[in-house]
Amino acid sequence: MKRLCSVILIVTSVLLLVSCSGMEEPHVNIYIENQELENIHFLDRKLSERDLHSMLETVMVGKRFTDLPIITIDDEIIIEATNFEAKEYKVTKYVLDERVNIVSDFEERPFFESEFVDGKGAVSLKASSEFEKYEDYEVEGKPIVLLLFETKIHKSNFTFGTIFLFENDELKP
Repeated sequence: MKRLCSVILIVTSVLLLVSCSGMEEPHVNIYIENQELENIHFLDRKLSERDLHSMLETVMVGKRFTDLPIITIDDEIIIEATNFEAKEYKVTKYVLDERVNIVSDFEERPFFESEFVDGKGAVSLKASSEFEKYEDYEVEGKPIVLLLFETKIHKSNFTFGTIFLFENDELKP
């Protein structure tokens, strides 16, 4: 019995040491100027449309789309790596409806790729007539946009995202 207790104690100690010394989950801050945007961490796996929808539903529970931040044309969206180093990132954008279904093309390729500089990257959306085809899904005249930031950390892909309303008034009459 004494030997069994010793084995259990050793195994527990080793497991505790391994769990404490492991790499913590990567984290980013996403913001424009002084306004922090909600950061959605999608883990280190390839996302299917169903996975994405399920996670977005969870994030939006109890929230109203009208309360989402409004990003305007040429606002610089900053992504800042807080506890990891990565060389580059890719950004993909999707348009959502009010049920967080992706109404734009899910297979869309990244529209922007760049390198991190001092742990930070930036992207901005330009005026585009592409949003006109999603007018039926707008909230208060603004499309719901999901930006996904994908980066490679220690040979694994990690995806982070944020949801906002996009003010695309430059093209509206």
